[in-house]
Amino acid sequence: MRFLDKLIALAVIVYLAGQVIGAWDPTAEYRPSRRAPPLPSAPKPERTEPAVPALPADLRLIVREEAALPDVGRGRVGEIEREGGPRRRGETSSGTAWPLADGVWVTARHVAEECSALRFRDTRWAEPRFAFRDASVDVMAFRTERREPALALGSRVPAREAVAVAVGYPKGKPAVAELRLIGTSRIRYEGGAPFLAYYWEVTRVPDALADRNLAGISGGPVIDGAGRTIGVAIFGNDRRGTLGTVALSDLRRNADPHAQGAAASVVQPSAAAALLSTRRVEQVICRR
Repeated sequence: MRFLDKLIALAVIVYLAGQVIGAWDPTAEYRPSRRAPPLPSAPKPERTEPAVPALPADLRLIVREEAALPDVGRGRVGEIEREGGPRRRGETSSGTAWPLADGVWVTARHVAEECSALRFRDTRWAEPRFAFRDASVDVMAFRTERREPALALGSRVPAREAVAVAVGYPKGKPAVAELRLIGTSRIRYEGGAPFLAYYWEVTRVPDALADRNLAGISGGPVIDGAGRTIGVAIFGNDRRGTLGTVALSDLRRNADPHAQGAAASVVQPSAAAALLSTRRVEQVICRR
């Protein structure tokens, strides 16, 4: 081979070797030709729902009986708004309260919840001390030095058309209103969570309440034919002549831990006015 041919061949070899060496990067990341299998993932923890406390057997029965009552709201949720709009600081209002246990009195939540002080007609103002407040239902209880024999709580839901009486202080005057059960409905108060209420037709009121305006009876007990408390008055519609009350299931659910059955006594509805004259059902006054 001539010298020139040898030189050309050597040049070609050097060029090809340079191309190969330049393409190889010893610092480059190694990538296998096949995708590596994914690493096993940790098992997802099982989702657990918060435990819901089981209802006592007697309360479960009450809930089933309430579900059998006619729904006068036809599945809708009624809205209840406070009369007169927002309360001003220092303003006073009144409602009704009744004894559940020694020194524990029940009323409607909207009667006393926003109060800076409470008193009965003949007592001094005192800062409210709550025994219970249900944020989802319009019922609550407060503690006081005033002690009266406790009213008994009902254990059975009234049937449709059952009669009862509401006892309290509409317009600040002692009065007993006679009722007839229409059914139940879901309601909410000032945008809160819906809860169950009994709807009653007001069949008879004292002459002084001929307009059927029962404002002030809120918090008062509703007493059935056996003389036991089955609800708490919370709203009225004087145009329709109806009264709404907290359902027995919600009353019992809140009140049972505080109720003193031994101290409770049965009072016949026909003698309900005696609850007012003896002041076992009392007017409660709130100061904002």
